[in-house]
Amino acid sequence: MRLGILLLVLCLPVQAGEWGVDSAFNYSQTEQVLKFNGSSARYKLGGLGLLVKYHDQRFGTLFVGGGAGYSPDETASFLSVTAGGSATSIFKQVAYENQLQFADRFTLDMYFNYRDYDIQGDLQGEINNQLFSVDANSRFKLNELIFSTPFRVNQNNSLVLGFGAIKWQIDATAKGRLETGITAKTSVEGSGTEPLLMLALETELFNSKVNFTYKNSRFSADEETTMHEILITVPLAGF
Repeated sequence: MRLGILLLVLCLPVQAGEWGVDSAFNYSQTEQVLKFNGSSARYKLGGLGLLVKYHDQRFGTLFVGGGAGYSPDETASFLSVTAGGSATSIFKQVAYENQLQFADRFTLDMYFNYRDYDIQGDLQGEINNQLFSVDANSRFKLNELIFSTPFRVNQNNSLVLGFGAIKWQIDATAKGRLETGITAKTSVEGSGTEPLLMLALETELFNSKVNFTYKNSRFSADEETTMHEILITVPLAGF
């Protein structure tokens, strides 16, 4: 997939459309951990990144980018032991947006968004007065398809309402090790497709267009829980 994205970007005509760069901050978390057949995985994603964008009036807008995140205070349960420490994440993102015109005054925006998070954590706990180290690795893949329509409030502000679906996939592994050398390993896998609601505010701050987006979905595993996401994007260059 990486090779296909690179070839697609290289094939884009430099002069035909517009180029730009956005900064993006995103944070999402479920209200409870996701449980699968007795095992659980924590859904908590976030990071700061850059998106290179290319817009063509005929074909829409393509976004390609990524970023990183850091959490100094993470916890995880491993074999009934709670370990804590820091975690780092790297994510890649590809998105596509196009506007569908149905009438003179009504438009519907179609937005496809793919994100791939790779999270690594070095955690520590204690069991029977022995130091217990945990290497936690998680892979989260998200695919979103959203249809939205804007409602202009005034010259500088618009509200955007959207609906769609999110397809998610989780693959998490934790390896524990005692000071005595005894090791253990556990893993969690899960996936699902859920309805998604979106509410966004497009406004202008300090002579720059800023987009605040909130997304909400119900994630179904062994137990159902609610996912909340906040996204803030600010143009840095171009359109």
